[in-house]
Amino acid sequence: LEVPPATYAVFTTPVVKDEDFVNSIQGTWKYILEEWFPGSGYEIDDRMMDFEFYDERCHPWEYDEWCMEIHVPIRKALATIK
Repeated sequence: LEVPPATYAVFTTPVVKDEDFVNSIQGTWKYILEEWFPGSGYEIDDRMMDFEFYDERCHPWEYDEWCMEIHVPIRKALATIK
């Protein structure tokens, strides 16, 4: 998969045990959409793709606690552009 160039806000989930990993991802998305975006001056650039990046930090054979990154394409919010 080739990801086109864009400006991304990158968020890392909290480091948690396996049993809490899904809730950690959901909680991070909730924070992004309900807390971060409203006061950020940015909006989602819906012309681009968002993605979740799972690297070696969530390999169960290497680590007892995991985290991952959420990459959200952003652009200046239209209301803030003058």
